[in-house]
Order: sequence, then C-alpha cells, then structure tokens
Amino acid sequence: MMVYTMNIVEALGSAALIICFVIATLYQVLYVVYYLAGLRSVNRNGNIVKSSTARKGVSILVSMKGEPMDKIEALIKNFINSELSKYGELIIVSHDDYNDYVKIREVVDKTRGGVDNVILMWREGGRGFKAGAINAALWLARYDYILVIDIDSVFNSDFVFQAIDLLEKNTEFVAVTSRWRGLNRETIVSETLWYVMEFEVNTLYRGRYSLGLPVFTLGAGTVYRRDYVREVLKGWSEDNIVEDIDAGLRIIMGGRRTAFLDDHVVLVEVTNRLSSLKIQQERWVYGALYTFKKYLRRLFLSPINPLVKLELSLYLNQYLSSALFFLGVLVSSIISVIYGKDLVLEHLPFATAWFISFTLFSLCLAHVIHSYTRNVWKTIVILGRSGVIHNYLSHTILKSIMRFLLGYPLEFRRTPKGEFEKKLVSKPLSEYILASLFTILTIALLIRRLVIVTGFTFMFALTYVYLNVRREKWL
Repeated sequence: MMVYTMNIVEALGSAALIICFVIATLYQVLYVVYYLAGLRSVNRNGNIVKSSTARKGVSILVSMKGEPMDKIEALIKNFINSELSKYGELIIVSHDDYNDYVKIREVVDKTRGGVDNVILMWREGGRGFKAGAINAALWLARYDYILVIDIDSVFNSDFVFQAIDLLEKNTEFVAVTSRWRGLNRETIVSETLWYVMEFEVNTLYRGRYSLGLPVFTLGAGTVYRRDYVREVLKGWSEDNIVEDIDAGLRIIMGGRRTAFLDDHVVLVEVTNRLSSLKIQQERWVYGALYTFKKYLRRLFLSPINPLVKLELSLYLNQYLSSALFFLGVLVSSIISVIYGKDLVLEHLPFATAWFISFTLFSLCLAHVIHSYTRNVWKTIVILGRSGVIHNYLSHTILKSIMRFLLGYPLEFRRTPKGEFEKKLVSKPLSEYILASLFTILTIALLIRRLVIVTGFTFMFALTYVYLNVRREKWL
C-alpha cells in the first residue's frame, strides 16, 4: 500500500514538474521569437506623416481618486501649455469624497484661469472602477477622437496628432497606442522595472506587431475613435478591473485593429517598491484571466485566424507560466526530500529544454539592458535584479490565480505611487514563511545529495532571504 501511495505521489510530482517546464519553456520561446521579430520592426501602419500638420480635435479623459494637488495642477498646466489645448479639451473625472472634490475644484478653477476647455466632473461612489469614470467622460467628449491617460502620464502632442492622422487615413484602425516607458527610476525596483518595461514593449508590442499579430490597447496613452467606443464597444466594461485589455480584445474580435507607434513614447510612473508592485500584479493577473473567461466562447466563434486565436489565448494566460513554475519547483522539492529522488534529474530532457530557452530569453533581456547601460557589469546586476522581482512575484501571481479559480472577486485597488506608496505598510509574514520554507528545503535536499533539484529550490530561497535582509531597499 505504501509503495502504491508513493508511486501516486511521485507521479503527481512528476506531472507537476513536467507541466511547469513545458509551459515555462513555451512562453520563453515565444518571448524570444517576439523579440527577434521586433529587431526588424516591420512597418504595418502604412504611410503616415512623421510629424503631422493635421490638427483634429481630441478629448483627453483622465480618471482620478486621492491624487495630490500638485499632480492635478501639473496636469492642467501641461495641457494648457501644449498645442493640444488649441484643438481639444481635458476632462477630469474625480470619484473622491465630496469634501475632497470641493478642494480639488478650487485648485482646478485657480489653475485653469479663464480657460473653458478644462472640465472637472464628480462621480459619487466608485462604481465601475476606472472604466466607470472614463465612461462618464466619454459621453461628454465633444471631439471625434479621445485620448485616455493617467494623471501622471507624460507624452508629446505630436503622438496624438500622428495617431489621429493614422486613424483618418486607415479605417481598419480604431485605436492607436504607443511605446510605454518608465517615468522614474530612483529606486532599485523602479530602475529595474524601467529596463524590464523596455524589454516587454519590444516583445509584446513591437515584436508581436511586426509579426502581424494584433496588439492590445493600453490603459494610458491610447487614442480611440470616439464613435467606435460609444456605438460599438458601448464604452469600457465596468465589470472588469483591466478595462484596457477588455476593450482591446473586443476590438480584435470585432475585426478591427489597434495600431502601434513605436517612435512615440508615453512616460508612466512605475512603482518604487515591491509591495506596490504586488497590488498592481494581482489586479493584472486576475483581470487577464477574467477577460479570457468572459470572452472565451466569443473569441473562438469569431472569424479570426485560428492560430491568432491560440496566440491571443496564450497572451491572456501568460501569467500561468510564473505561477506553475513556482508551484512545480515547490512540489517537486518536497517530494524529492520525502522520497530521496531527484525529480528534476529524472526529467532532465524537460529541464534541459527549459534551461536552453531560459538562456536565450536572458540573452534577449540582457541585449535590451546593455543597449542602454553600455556596461557589462551593470547589465548583469540589472539582469539579476529582474530575476529577483520575477521570483518574488511568482507566489503573488499564484495567489491571484487561485483567487480567480475559487471565484473570489478582487476589488479594484489603485496602485500606490508617490506619497501613497511611501505610506504603504509592508506585511512581511509571507516573505518570512517562504524564505524559511525554501531554505529548509534547500538544506534538506543538500543533505540527501539531490543536487539538480536543489539548484531550483535554492534560486527561490536566495530570493526571499535576500529580500528579507534588504527589506528597506526593496519592499
């Protein structure tokens, strides 16, 4: 009976390990293919004016809650001093408490002076998350084109005019997005995320777009045809905490396209601490899975190319890779300790395939980092830090996936940035538990001389121990 039980447990451990290696290898290979495709960057936008002289009106929509007054002032001043103020309007939607809204209104009135194209709205309550706020602004928008941004987004007017020029000349496009780039990099976390973001844009946007694959709209820095959003999309989905992914997928399923302008940059503030990044990642993971489930039937019944349907499914489920790898390493380590067998060694071909794809993936990431640092040591340091962030987020991603699978709703939580991030209190319990667990497993595996599986377990142990020691720098 014990032998039979052992065989079942070993089989389950082997299955978990094989699945984690196969899924991780698949996604790493995809990223490498995307990145290599992005190096040649095929133009799929047709002939558009580099700096368009066409000056069509645009309505800029901004949702906010609990934002510092200086950011509100900066937003309005930047708009008034830009060329966009001559051809468009700025609509700010506040869903703060009424008393706070009154203070905001005073600041807005003082900052805008006699300008009449800066509009402030107040929404009572937070129904519909960010989508509810920008939907309210959508119905007020007077111009044919709308631009959705965050209050801290920084962009050039030329991006908007070129996007409109593209939409005017090509009816298959209903939205235009641009390259995202980090605005800040004053901490270890934000600096690392700055480079990682460059790599992700090069792969998931420039690379996929060069291959002719559809790209998604972004939550900040996307220009839309107003009437398409109103009449076809019926606004943004208020039941989804990632309204940009939701809208982007509906555009794709409707047979229309989102254009990507790689030569324009929208700067967005990134998190300075991992505690804040966790909140953001939980929302993105849950929202991506929710979107996939919500539109699964419609996606596969749509007239899209079957291979594109498959690729879109992989795109929306990409977070599974990190979660399954974390789970696979944890389960295989425990079983290896209990039964004295190196499960990774027993499935060496899968581990080897993963290692090769991981090496290629790392080289692509290093290539992006080095293109900015021009320093080998700095590149290695940033590469190592990105690994720390990836490993650290694995259990957060797993938790968010489990929450989704169990049917527990996730309420929209604003990613803490700036002053709010400084006030965020880090809860270290999970980091302490995981550091202890993986350290104990590493020692136990070494005692049993199970060297190969130890390498994977040690990778996670080192991550959590290091973060607990350097807590003030990272968390």
